[in-house]
Formats: sequence, structure tokens, C-alpha cells
Amino acid sequence: DSPWYLPGQTIPEGLLRNLRDSPNVQKQIGIKLLPNLHPTPFPKVFKERLHSMLPEFSQELQTVNWQRVLHELAQSKRCFATMCCIKTWCKAWTTSARMHDGTQMSCLFGCKDCGDCEEHYLRCDRLWNPIFQTLNIAPYNDVLQRLAVEGPSKKRFLTLAVVFVVYHKHRAQARQHGAQVISNAADVRNSARAAASLVQF
Repeated sequence: DSPWYLPGQTIPEGLLRNLRDSPNVQKQIGIKLLPNLHPTPFPKVFKERLHSMLPEFSQELQTVNWQRVLHELAQSKRCFATMCCIKTWCKAWTTSARMHDGTQMSCLFGCKDCGDCEEHYLRCDRLWNPIFQTLNIAPYNDVLQRLAVEGPSKKRFLTLAVVFVVYHKHRAQARQHGAQVISNAADVRNSARAAASLVQF
């Protein structure tokens, strides 16, 4: 159970040779390096980040079956969409609230008295509903379902990925203009069509 190598140590040549001669070299190296690069298990990281972002869902988050969620995510076989989900669970959207921008924006989609922050966008129907419409999906309002950690499925993972992409497109436009830009439902639907192609919905 000891780590393969520790930072600062020389990687044994024999192990490198064995890896080099084995199939799926990159995968095997990744498996060996992962425990050292990420000593904290991913499910624990996801749980801690989501707890900090959504404290009102602390009890529900305790019951999330991360083994099932990650298994289903792996089955989706969409690398880019997978990273969108992981960044969402890690509270890693580049909102003005998270990036501590000089100008704190409000919701980019026009919600009154709501900030430009990930915890709001998980509830933002002005963002989600046009996307549901574009993807021809029956809307669901439950935050844990929108996070795809309750009832995880390929469709929910890809929907979350589309939401991630759409938000960041409109965020980039706001930064380019250097001012608050409100995107309407038609704007969101147009972005969702492009995002669906990008994440291979």
C-alpha cells in the first residue's frame, strides 16, 4: 500500500521500463501517479466543496452514493463533459464572486437581487429552462438532480455540461464588454445548441 514514489525521489528505471513495455502506457502511469498527485480522494473533495457551497443541502449530500455517480459518469464516455461536471462539483465555475473580480456582477440572465455565483446558477431557471427546452428535456428543479448526483445518468451529466458551457460563454462575453450584460432566453437557447454539439449531447 506504500506510494509508488514520493516527490523528490527518482522514479525507478525498472518500473519505467515495465510501464513502457506494457499496453496503455499513459493510463498505467496515470494510475501510479494519481495517489501522489491527489492524496485526498475525489469523492471527499466533491463532498466538501458542495457542502461549502450548499450548506442547506448538507443532510442530502451525506447520502450521495459517489461510487455510483462516478461509475455512471465514467460510462458516459465524454471526457469534456466529465470535466465540466467535476469542475461544477469542485465549485470551480469562474464567476465574478469566485474570482474576486473588482466588479461583482449580478446574475447574467437577469434574476433580480441574485449574484454572479455558482450556487445561484444551480437554481437559476432563466439559465436552465431555455436549455431544457433546447435539449427537449422535461425540466427538473431539484438542485441535486441538476448537479446529477441524485439519479445520475448520462443525460443529466451532459445537461449539466451544457449549462456549464453556456454560463461560461456568457461570462466571457460580459468580461469582454467590461460591464453587466443580461442574456435573454433566445441568447441562452442559441448558446445551448452550440454547447450541445461541443459536449456531444
